[in-house]
Amino acid sequence: LLKNLLDACVGAMGYWIFGYAFAYGNPINPETGEAEVNPFIGHTYFALADLPENEFVSFFFQWTFAATAATIVSGSVAER
Repeated sequence: LLKNLLDACVGAMGYWIFGYAFAYGNPINPETGEAEVNPFIGHTYFALADLPENEFVSFFFQWTFAATAATIVSGSVAER
């Protein structure tokens, strides 16, 4: 039980700092300073900086999937 709680807590910190930005952040064009579409990896919203208020729900929803994936892998490694 503690292992699953720690997976969720550590996963939340990692997803908060890096995960959401890599998945949904847009890169910034150096010429215009505007965000643009990048099909590979995002470069904005690290630690949810400058994230629009209506996107916090999306962050929480996506974090639940990331945390679930971590606990599934953790449980399979523990051979349950």
